[in-house]
Amino acid sequence: MAKKRWWKWRQEAKLNWNDIVDTAEESQPTTEADWLQSAVPQSIVNDAMPIAIPEPEPAPPAKPASPTPSVWPWLLSALTICSATGGLAFLWLAMLPPPTDCQNITRLSADAERLYCAQQAAQSGEVAQLATSLSEIGAWPATHPLYNEAQKAIETWSNLLIGDAKRAFNQGNIQRANEIIGYIPTNSPRYKEAQTAIADWRKQWQQGQYIYNVAQTALRNQKWDEASAQLSALAELDNPFWREKRLRDLSEQLVLERKAWQQVIAARQAVQADTPQNLGAAITLALEVDRDSYAWVRAKADVDRWTNRIVSIGWQQWKAGNRIAAAGAIEQIPKSIALNPTARDMLVFGQAQARVSEAQSEWKPALSQVVNLLEGITALHRIEPGSAFYGQSRQDLQNWKRQLEDVTRLQYANLAASLGQKSTLEMAIAQASQITPTRPRRQQAQTLTAHWQNQVERIEDRPFILRAQAMADPDSIPALKGAIAEASQVALGRSRRVEAQTLIADWTNQVERLEDQPILDEARSIANRGRYSQAIVVASRIQSGRVLYGEARSDIRRWRYQILLAQDRSILRQARALASVDSLTLAINKASQIPPGRPLYGQAQAEIAQWAIRRQEIWDMWAAESGSSYDDGYDESY
Repeated sequence: MAKKRWWKWRQEAKLNWNDIVDTAEESQPTTEADWLQSAVPQSIVNDAMPIAIPEPEPAPPAKPASPTPSVWPWLLSALTICSATGGLAFLWLAMLPPPTDCQNITRLSADAERLYCAQQAAQSGEVAQLATSLSEIGAWPATHPLYNEAQKAIETWSNLLIGDAKRAFNQGNIQRANEIIGYIPTNSPRYKEAQTAIADWRKQWQQGQYIYNVAQTALRNQKWDEASAQLSALAELDNPFWREKRLRDLSEQLVLERKAWQQVIAARQAVQADTPQNLGAAITLALEVDRDSYAWVRAKADVDRWTNRIVSIGWQQWKAGNRIAAAGAIEQIPKSIALNPTARDMLVFGQAQARVSEAQSEWKPALSQVVNLLEGITALHRIEPGSAFYGQSRQDLQNWKRQLEDVTRLQYANLAASLGQKSTLEMAIAQASQITPTRPRRQQAQTLTAHWQNQVERIEDRPFILRAQAMADPDSIPALKGAIAEASQVALGRSRRVEAQTLIADWTNQVERLEDQPILDEARSIANRGRYSQAIVVASRIQSGRVLYGEARSDIRRWRYQILLAQDRSILRQARALASVDSLTLAINKASQIPPGRPLYGQAQAEIAQWAIRRQEIWDMWAAESGSSYDDGYDESY
């Protein structure tokens, strides 16, 4: 409605303007005021802003010399012209149409408005806006009044789209480049150029894709040299995407693939023996292979094969009755690998068995035994009825619950025994005795009962030990014998029997030392005077098994050595005397009286050898002088 009023007002104003022109041509007013009055219709004056033509103010009082009367018409004419010009300007401004609303353009809008709005939208330079603008005016025929202006805009926008398409192509998005080129209409002055460009880009893309595919095949087959050669081929391409980004990606992939394959080889080499430990270590190494590499396909196959082998070994151990070993085998599989139900239940069962075995390893009750049994029982509850281990788990579950009852009872008994009193120990023994032979913890209960019984005996026999220790005086034989008699009251088989026997042996040694020390001192005193034979007789009174018997025998051996040494020295001294007067044969015979094993036997043999050499030299000299054979009976002194 507002648009219709504006159009009516515009037509009316245009008609009034024509009337003004016609009136001005037909009548020539004599004055400026008459011209203005005749030129501007009353309706226009009413619609337009009123233009007030001020009346001339009364002239000031006449001066002696008044101005020339001809100036006033000129001033009035100038004022009239200015006022008319301002009114006409206002009318021209009032006749301008309102700005075009591009948000409400429809198919019924004028083409000039459509062109205007298309140009406004294309100023953003965005592909979507350029495509929309081209779709608005791209189909105008050559006979269209605005065709030339539209073609200029289409060419400009086509250039922009070609640039956007090239940027998309250089960034590696050939699909986007093809899409953008598709927005350029066939009547665009740049259409052929755009089609030529996209065809060239497609060719470059196919070339780069071919090189890249060849490189991927080489990497997949570990042909590193062939893959490296494709890097040089990519570097020669014109497209920045293939020449730079894809080249960089392929170079990084080559490094990654070589490293990944080396990890696969290292994992395979880790399987030196078919053991769960080696297989688990190999799996851990294989899992370090990059998931995006071609080598991961091989590594994944190895991981699956080794995992199945570990499960197989675990199952063999399980069938052999080695549940803990079976669980230990399954534990070698890294936790990041999902186990199948059989392997999972085997692991749970085996670990539960290990916990219970730990609870059975210690004979003395401890809170850890209760905890381990509870953990084992809880683990068995996780084995579902459909499992192959369900039946066995129910049997063990009942047994472990009974063990838990026994361990709890023994725990309370041990708590009472820990007070260390005879009454509390007897209470603990009575509590443990309630575990019958059919109970699973019967052996542990018996062990604890024996242990606590020993503690009771130690408490009962402790007074004997204390009294004996108080009586023992290391310097008194009667006191020591009294202590021995007191300690001997600890009967054989009692827990303190060993302790008592140790004390008795020590005190017995002290008694023997006190009894035999004077004898040994007397023998040593006699030996110091050189009477070794008499000293030996005295020391021999210390009998075997006595505490000083070893010292006495040592002294006796030393004294006997001294006796033999004196005898050997006498014989050797006589032999040397004979040798000094050249009675070498007599000297040799005398020294030979020292038998082997005697103190100076070695020294005697050495001197005998020297004397024999001297004697032979003398005999040789005599034989040379006489020229006859030697008669060894010639002179016995030699």
